[in-house]
Amino acid sequence: IALKPYRDRHGAPMGASVTASDALRTEDAVYDAIFERAGIVRVNTIQELFDCSRFLAGKPVPKRRGLAIIANAGAPAAMAVSALGAYGIEPAPLRPETAQALDELLPASWNRTNPIHVFREASPERYCRVVQTCLRAKEISELLIIHVPSAYETGSAVAASLEQILKDTPVPVVAVWMGGERAEQGRKILRRAGIPTYDTPERAASTIASLTAYVRNIEMSREIPAKLPHSLSFDKSEARGIEGEARAVIVDPNYALKKGIAHICTSEAYQSNAQPLATDDESKWKYAGPRA
Repeated sequence: IALKPYRDRHGAPMGASVTASDALRTEDAVYDAIFERAGIVRVNTIQELFDCSRFLAGKPVPKRRGLAIIANAGAPAAMAVSALGAYGIEPAPLRPETAQALDELLPASWNRTNPIHVFREASPERYCRVVQTCLRAKEISELLIIHVPSAYETGSAVAASLEQILKDTPVPVVAVWMGGERAEQGRKILRRAGIPTYDTPERAASTIASLTAYVRNIEMSREIPAKLPHSLSFDKSEARGIEGEARAVIVDPNYALKKGIAHICTSEAYQSNAQPLATDDESKWKYAGPRA
């Protein structure tokens, strides 16, 4: 896990030019590429660093991606979906056999989609049976469990029941126990079982996004580039000539104009890698960075 805050033009030093701001964004892209290829998760804040480290240290990495959201209230579930969407993560579609199994556990009016709505009056037993069904489902490899307290139930009983079935599960589980201080006891119970538990869906979404990024980066780090269908050949003498002229331009910016080779910046050998920065004064032509 690497703590490397993102920087954009607003994070550039005071008085920095547009070019300097572009360089910062390019630097960020370079760090992203390096971290992805090395299997490293990049986080932006101290809180994300600790949340991510606790989560990744507590459970094995899933071999596939498939998130199920279980909630007893629609609004927090929608907030979780929205927060996850910002990271490009969507709940996994339920297979017909999973939906049929849930039909036997939930009222006939349940939504039959993911997020799975267990209704506000959901008992600890209902929560546990729905969670166990999801743990058995082939399309699900991660769980986000959300609980909102009612006037007569704080979530402690639900947490105590879930602790028994989740403490040894290999499936990564994140919980959101909303309700402020009333829900703190439930959070303590779940944390005791090694389950990262938060008070808002947004913070849970950030933790799940870290796991998703980690799985993706590990997959990328194990990839082997495909072999080329044919061997490559290069005109080394022409390349050396272009390189020599380019070095001369770097030493003397007016070299290209003196020699009549201002086209060097736009020759076929460079068009795929560079672009000229044209000005009214041709003597101020210079390298403008990689092409988009």
